[in-house]
Amino acid sequence: MSYYHELNFHYNKKAKSFYTKYYLTNAERRDLGLQAGDAGVLLYEYLLRMVSIGKEVITDDSIAAYFGWDTSKAKRYRLKLTNIGWYASRKYSFTDGRKGISYYIGPDVVIEHLGKVYD
Repeated sequence: MSYYHELNFHYNKKAKSFYTKYYLTNAERRDLGLQAGDAGVLLYEYLLRMVSIGKEVITDDSIAAYFGWDTSKAKRYRLKLTNIGWYASRKYSFTDGRKGISYYIGPDVVIEHLGKVYD
């Protein structure tokens, strides 16, 4: 089943601000729930919100603290989303010592950027 995921950025030149609007259809939410469970859907929506903020590094500890879960539960559901192809993250570094991390949210984005196909 293929989904089209879209992040829409809207800029206000005077205020120099932007907001992000993301759409997850009912069919997508239901499919994700069947694959990852209710906690997986909650985690996916949390990851989506945190990625759109863009200033937070997402860790299992920060996920666990937000939801009141054990770190192992946060890791289990993050890995579940990763294994079914709805989430991925990749660390990178530059030769001048700067480091960063890229987050990929949604199956089409994961496939497009990482070339992975999941069943």
